[in-house]
Amino acid sequence: RYDLPTQMSAPARMLLDPYGKLWIAEFFAGKLAKLDPATRTFTEFPLPVASGPSDQSALLGPGPWDLLLDRNGDLLISEGFDSEIVQFDPGAGKVVAEHGIPGIDRKVEFLHSMSADASGNAWFGVYATDKKKGHGRVGRLTLSGEVQMFPPLTQLGIAGGVSGVRVSPSGEIWAALFWEEGVGRFVRY
Repeated sequence: RYDLPTQMSAPARMLLDPYGKLWIAEFFAGKLAKLDPATRTFTEFPLPVASGPSDQSALLGPGPWDLLLDRNGDLLISEGFDSEIVQFDPGAGKVVAEHGIPGIDRKVEFLHSMSADASGNAWFGVYATDKKKGHGRVGRLTLSGEVQMFPPLTQLGIAGGVSGVRVSPSGEIWAALFWEEGVGRFVRY
């Protein structure tokens, strides 16, 4: 067992990098942790202070949730409470970019899981905590840093809440639809 240095950090998602280091999103602590299993040592990296208007971001910080390794070796971190994707350079040990998600209600819509396509774009889901106020959405962060959002799923008659996104080898985008208790597949985008 490996105990994180920060108590009550609520480890969310993990990623094992090509060098054998384990990266952990510390959801309640607003930090990124790196474990070197060979030495059993942790290094923690604070993430930028939360700027979101939600009660959760004011109380708990940005809420790092999911991790994805991009083609440049940077870590992409979805911040649930801040609804941003943070780009972290592991070699430099610092955040090098913050990508805000346009057009969402940051009080009830939160960034969730991510997945990469064959071109290296990061696809992500937006989860609505209140299906009557928020909209489930799917978006992508391109390699050039452009954020593209797709129409709210409510326009298709689907209640808000994309709690997971995965990209198939053929490029289909699959979304876990939390409030609908099902999955959806996007074949044109």
